[in-house]
Amino acid sequence: MMIIVGSIIGVITGLIGGIIVVVLYNLVAKWVDDNEMKINTHNFFSFFFVKNTYFLRYRRMGSSLKIFF
Repeated sequence: MMIIVGSIIGVITGLIGGIIVVVLYNLVAKWVDDNEMKINTHNFFSFFFVKNTYFLRYRRMGSSLKIFF
């Protein structure tokens, strides 16, 4: 019984996390498009690094959800 409840909770938190990541990613991508000329290469690469680590973390959390990733 606890396994079923835990898996349901995991799926729900994975869904919420995936949605949050997608929304934040879209916002950041829009912001980058708006401020493209102001961003230098160092900020661009650090932004890429942060984005990739976040995606890996959330992919591990919601591994059952292949929709977003």
